[in-house]
Amino acid sequence: MSIPIGVALGDIYGGLVGTGLGWRYAFFGEAILMLPFAILGFVMKPLQMKGMSNAKIIPWFLNEEFSKKDSSYVSYTSNQLSRFWQDMKALLSEKVYVVNVLGYIVYNFVFGVYSYWGPKVGYNIYQVDNVDLLFGGIVTVGGIVGTIGGSVILDRINSTIPNAFKGPVNLVCLHSVKPSLRPLSMAISTVSIHIFGDVPSPPLFGILQDKVDNWRTSILILTSILFLAAGIWFIGIFLHSVDRYEEDSEHLGTRIEQPDMTPLLESDVANGDITSALL
Repeated sequence: MSIPIGVALGDIYGGLVGTGLGWRYAFFGEAILMLPFAILGFVMKPLQMKGMSNAKIIPWFLNEEFSKKDSSYVSYTSNQLSRFWQDMKALLSEKVYVVNVLGYIVYNFVFGVYSYWGPKVGYNIYQVDNVDLLFGGIVTVGGIVGTIGGSVILDRINSTIPNAFKGPVNLVCLHSVKPSLRPLSMAISTVSIHIFGDVPSPPLFGILQDKVDNWRTSILILTSILFLAAGIWFIGIFLHSVDRYEEDSEHLGTRIEQPDMTPLLESDVANGDITSALL
């Protein structure tokens, strides 16, 4: 829900600030608003996620055991690339994950155009003043209603793998792969939806509009692409898969220690360290 609401509020904020002070001030204000979150990213205690090792990561050049076996940087790089390709092969062998990401790419292809061209399309079709406020309001309401309504429906139909195509896309990405591949699965998903989705779609839509020269026709053609996304996700119904959420993670034969599941705040408060708990 945070993404559609954030995008919508960005349209509203950009329209108000850009009209009153200029578009540069909109970016200055956004940078100031984001500064506290950037600082928190450095000072907050990292979360220990399921499937991740508790061991501290030691740089390869400080690891004596590694230095004795493979002293060259080339060998280290080759080893890391080999492990990466093995993980990629395992990730791409998960059919549910692949279909899920493909549908997400097509979905973001459409909504990337909505985010970029939406206000201009609305103004040219309906000749409405303050189209940024109207467009942002529609997306905000739609994001809230869609997210809450979808979660209620998902609770009623039961969150099983056969019903995974109805669930949140990121949840499917996490549950369809083993725990050690979850960070990679989310990274590949995020990169893919931008590189193949919402990054190329706005200029491609601009080319389409130049050829068609009709905003209604162009936006109708774009919206029809959502049927393709729905069709790709619909394939997920017929794919056999296993919910891997509770699987023990293995990475190149290395056993991953089970993480401490105690909430950070609870453990710190129990030890009497209120200050560190708040940080």
